[in-house]
Amino acid sequence: MNPTTNLARQLIERPSVTPDDHGCQKLIADRLRCVGFEIHDLPFGNVSNLWATHGNGSPVLVFAGHSDVVPSGPESRWSLPPFAGVVSDGWLYGRGAIDMKGALAAMVEAAVAWVTDRPAHPGTLAFLVTSDEEGPAVDGTSKVLSHLREQSVVVTGAIIGEPSSRTRAGDAIRIGRRGSLSGQIRIEGSSGHVAYVPPESNTIHRLMTFLTQCMSLEPNAERTIFPPLSFHVTSIEAEAISRNVVPAETRAFFNLRYPPTRSHLELENQIQQILENIQGPHELLWRRSAEPYLSFPGRLRACTSEVLRARLGSEPELRVDGGTSDGRFFAAMGCEVIELGLPSERLHAFDERVSVLDLLTLCESYQEIADRYLTMPASADT
Repeated sequence: MNPTTNLARQLIERPSVTPDDHGCQKLIADRLRCVGFEIHDLPFGNVSNLWATHGNGSPVLVFAGHSDVVPSGPESRWSLPPFAGVVSDGWLYGRGAIDMKGALAAMVEAAVAWVTDRPAHPGTLAFLVTSDEEGPAVDGTSKVLSHLREQSVVVTGAIIGEPSSRTRAGDAIRIGRRGSLSGQIRIEGSSGHVAYVPPESNTIHRLMTFLTQCMSLEPNAERTIFPPLSFHVTSIEAEAISRNVVPAETRAFFNLRYPPTRSHLELENQIQQILENIQGPHELLWRRSAEPYLSFPGRLRACTSEVLRARLGSEPELRVDGGTSDGRFFAAMGCEVIELGLPSERLHAFDERVSVLDLLTLCESYQEIADRYLTMPASADT
């Protein structure tokens, strides 16, 4: 078994459901320490974070990712145990194979191979691994980057190992993401028999009116490479006293995904105006989990595109779709960011699996990108 697949299998064997790292970062740290990386454990709250560096000075290229995974769900829905790391017929199975223990293993083995060949390389090659990406994302990458800023560490480029490819590793990279804004609306009223309560006093009716108007929010006013504004209701809850009793309180949870051409304040104001037309007591709470970002084209994107073009024979697609990622934290500090990972077809699914061939392709690509980025003369920057 090749080193990348073997490391990915060992990581999958550790059931590191958010925020429990379950020893994954120690496994990674031990592997990196063997080739001279300096290891720093940076726990915040109940979250494990790993910062590892090799070399010194600028440029500083960071391989970034997360060791935590989403729950496996009922094991009966899996053909193979979700945390066994089984390799069969050219596939590695298990929770986290795609998101993102496979990419983590490829990053680590790429780094090990590269620093072995170039022990006195220019610049700094670093790792930032957190166990808080699939959860609140409060005590992970964001906290570590704040700590590094206080230490005057300037990251110039970051490769995030999130699943970004379409059908084979490297056929696409992400260069941005939409923002995420979540809301919780509570409509209050009085319960009563359905035969006597006026329709306009029904809290469910008032909630439905509000949500329907929110679904009619205008999409992007101008064309961009980003998907348009989206509004989705994720949950509706009402008191279930009896089938012939109107509930006194109804709640709904919703989410908006918005491009950089919109702002969370603009959207909050628009929805607040809709709510003002809804009669009766109500409460609206907001949670903004991510700002949109679009990474600027620079040295890192140029190196990545050159490597993938030579390896796959075609230009990688530039993507800005998908959910949120820790790339937003790097972008916020002025760092060039790309997301380069595995195909996302079975992301978070039962029988999550990754092609062993894709793991090797990704590992070799990471190694070549690091070499180009850290050894490219400054005058060659794009």
